[in-house]
Amino acid sequence: MIDRGSNQHVVLYAGEPATGLRDAMAAVGLSLHAVAAADAAVAARTLGPATVIVDRQGADEATTWELVAAAHAQRFVQPCVVIGEGLVRDAVTEADLVVPPTIAPTELARRVRHMLDTQPLRILRDHRRLIATLPKAACLIESSGRVAGMSAAAERLFATTAASAVGQTWQKLIGGKGAEKFRWLFTTRRTGDRAESGVIQVVLPSAVVRKVECCASGLWAGAPDLGGLFVGTIVLCSDVTAAQQIDTQLIQATKLEAMGHLAGGIAHDFNNLLSVILGSAQLLRHDYPEHPGIDDLREIETAGTQAAQMTKQLLMFSREQEPETTTFDVAPMIIASSKMLKRLLGEQVRIELQLADGTMGVRADAGQLEQVLVNLAVNARDAMPNGGRLSIRAEAVELRRGSVLPTDAAEGTWVQIVVEDEGQGMSAEILEKIFEPFFTTKGREQGTGLGLSVVYGIVKRHGGHIHVTSTPGKGTRFYVLFPQVSELVSKPAAKRSVMHAGGERILLVEDDDMVRRYLTRTLEGHGYSVLPVHDGPTALAVAPSFEQLDLLVTDIGLPGISGTELSARLRTRFPKLPVIYISGHIDLAADARLGEAETFVAKPVNASQILASIRHALDRANAR
Repeated sequence: MIDRGSNQHVVLYAGEPATGLRDAMAAVGLSLHAVAAADAAVAARTLGPATVIVDRQGADEATTWELVAAAHAQRFVQPCVVIGEGLVRDAVTEADLVVPPTIAPTELARRVRHMLDTQPLRILRDHRRLIATLPKAACLIESSGRVAGMSAAAERLFATTAASAVGQTWQKLIGGKGAEKFRWLFTTRRTGDRAESGVIQVVLPSAVVRKVECCASGLWAGAPDLGGLFVGTIVLCSDVTAAQQIDTQLIQATKLEAMGHLAGGIAHDFNNLLSVILGSAQLLRHDYPEHPGIDDLREIETAGTQAAQMTKQLLMFSREQEPETTTFDVAPMIIASSKMLKRLLGEQVRIELQLADGTMGVRADAGQLEQVLVNLAVNARDAMPNGGRLSIRAEAVELRRGSVLPTDAAEGTWVQIVVEDEGQGMSAEILEKIFEPFFTTKGREQGTGLGLSVVYGIVKRHGGHIHVTSTPGKGTRFYVLFPQVSELVSKPAAKRSVMHAGGERILLVEDDDMVRRYLTRTLEGHGYSVLPVHDGPTALAVAPSFEQLDLLVTDIGLPGISGTELSARLRTRFPKLPVIYISGHIDLAADARLGEAETFVAKPVNASQILASIRHALDRANAR
């Protein structure tokens, strides 16, 4: 059993050492241990890091080659010295040092010591050559933390050259504080030989930010726990920017979906209440046009309409507000919106428009795109408490492979709208959260945290993309992209419907008692014969009492039997029955896949809207 003593480097001598060699080795800090040549290979593999000296007087060619290979096969590669002449070619090539058998013990000890002292430089040199040939991004870092070499892939990743990077610190290479995660790799105080990995932020000379996953492992001359010398670090790098963006978008989409279900449910309940509030106010104003309280009724209607707009925002956020898409040029829409924004934002905010020449056509819901501009503008205003410049730019852009913004957009032509302010800016930590529902940096009275979530939902629902850049103290810039369309189609003007009735029989199915009573009063007050019921089974039970049924008005989301199932079953008795579906859940209308004799009316339902829809449905049925 070999005793390593006080962590001195071990020199394993295969053969009978010359007189005085042991003392010569000890004089230069080395511990000499002699073993028979036949046992040396096993000793080299089991002993741990040790320099192997092979004395050819006691080892044939095969044994010599085996010992050279054993020295280099150690976990921490060690030099191998061969004493003798007439060696096989492979052994001569692979041996680190070949000396004549007449070498003096002191000279052999000196040369072994020198070989060990210069081993770190040789290790760096050899690994620099190796890394230069790797197809993957890899860097070699000296123990001081300075770059010693890199592969061609790493040059592309860090947007530099090996010639200019060598000698720089690792921190300077990545342009940020990410190297703090690997500080332990750049100091001789580090122990052990484990690999460490993590994702760091790299800022390129062009200011482009990349997320790079690094796997770093230390290089050692000798075993770390046996007095080995820390030489440097090999860092394997991989660009994970796109992957992290996809992960972030997936997390964001999951959060929005969860909050969307909640928001959609709340909006549905509010729409039922607003249907009654707005409808009752309209009925009173119609029945008592000269009443002294008529102005109060108008205030109720105004407040109810504003509340309906709030529920519409919630439905946009929950992605239940189906876009009413047309194709149009964004430039006139932006110009018209800017006039409204001037009143909304106040005199302290100076709006500047920069609209490119030519048509910038998109297929979108103009109202929802205007909502995007309003939310971004209000966000900019709040970031500039003392006022400032708000720039809105629009142009057609070509995205090609390798485009920086955004990484998940398909190649092609896009209409890009940029909203930029001179406000307080945001930190990287805040930027990661700005599209989260209910996240806000404003006070309780200043914001709900839904504005940017609504923007995100609208943009994604239109097949678009949104990206934001910001620097604390230097403002914020939002990039919004929509697919460009070349042909613009004008939206046909809506035909006005006459709302008078001729006693037509209507089956009204609505599970909310207040909404049902309000709609019954409204329809009966305009000359219709109405049978109101609260669910599908009751509607099916009373249907046989009708010899003729002119119209079915039903909520889609009924308990038990849905509105679409109810209409299908009623049409077995009344094949040409027209149907009007009402609901606060817009996605239910999409699932219903409306037929030719079917109409959808979104809650909150006002009197003029439902009466016009009923008249149109009945007239259309009579014309068939």
